Amino acid sequence: MTLAFAEAINTETVDFTGYDYPGTGLFLCDLEATLRRLRGIRLRLTLSRIDFPLGQETALELAAAIDDHSLIAGYDACGRLLILYLGPRPEGPRGDAVAFTTIMSKLRTVLDAGRHSVGVEGGRIVTLHGWSDALSDSKSMLRELDQVPVIPLAAVIAHAA
Repeated sequence: MTLAFAEAINTETVDFTGYDYPGTGLFLCDLEATLRRLRGIRLRLTLSRIDFPLGQETALELAAAIDDHSLIAGYDACGRLLILYLGPRPEGPRGDAVAFTTIMSKLRTVLDAGRHSVGVEGGRIVTLHGWSDALSDSKSMLRELDQVPVIPLAAVIAHAA
């Protein structure tokens, strides 16, 4: 699977004509490009949207601090933090739990570093798990995210290691 993933990234040119995502720090373009590259590969993905009063500048700073080799982070036009987890993860249902825990742990680490005065009280998180070959595009993925039950952020971040 790793070889197929590398080939997909290196060989496909993404055309952004017609995509307009103002105020998103290009995250949605990155999400769209990632989904296009992974279209022919069956890879489990996890997308979380974290909603707490941030403002775009703080959301951008958090996204930059969270972004690493297994996560793509950004924000939407409303200033909500978006994190896409690419892996690694174990097979089966346990993998979704590992992805969610990884996202929460990374967020907690960044918040605990103290550079951002962001409180988690009143924050909410929604998380969507899906297969890359079944997720058609970023807009539909974000619409699906709107249908997912909301979890209070403080309840889960307190347990993140």
